[in-house]
Amino acid sequence: MFGVDHSESRAHLCSSADLHHTAAHHHHSRERPDKERTQLKIRDLTAEKKKQLQRDFESLNKKGSVCLFMSSELKSWSDSRQYCRDRGADLIIINTEEKQVSFERVWIGLSDIQQEGIMKWVDNSTLNQGFWLEGEPNNLDGTEDCVELNPENPILNNWNDLPCSGTINWICEK
Repeated sequence: MFGVDHSESRAHLCSSADLHHTAAHHHHSRERPDKERTQLKIRDLTAEKKKQLQRDFESLNKKGSVCLFMSSELKSWSDSRQYCRDRGADLIIINTEEKQVSFERVWIGLSDIQQEGIMKWVDNSTLNQGFWLEGEPNNLDGTEDCVELNPENPILNNWNDLPCSGTINWICEK
């Protein structure tokens, strides 16, 4: 499991435990992760993936203190969201190209669960700009209400609607 913490002026990886800390803590703390957490992060990421994540999220530093956590286990959209919420976070809201980054298929915080055809983010805001795969969202068989980011497709066209009961990884944002 890994994430990206945008504290101070540099992006660096954060753990699921970091989701419990407040954004203010991340902004003011200069503490470094302990050796054990650092070793876990190194084991979970190749050096190239770590560098890529840091480059891709660098521009998010301008937006203040942000912690992103990508799971390494599979859950449904609802269970993924609950995991995030239990830690004071929520599924990621992707409203800029810079946040369109993942190495795995992941749930994002977008769905039309409340009203079919009206995509809303987990903060209840309406989708303004989407990065849909061609032909999506298509609500195949009338059962697709939750949205995944699928990095196997072009970066600006890789969202797909799926049944919310499907199990994939997810990204929390705090």
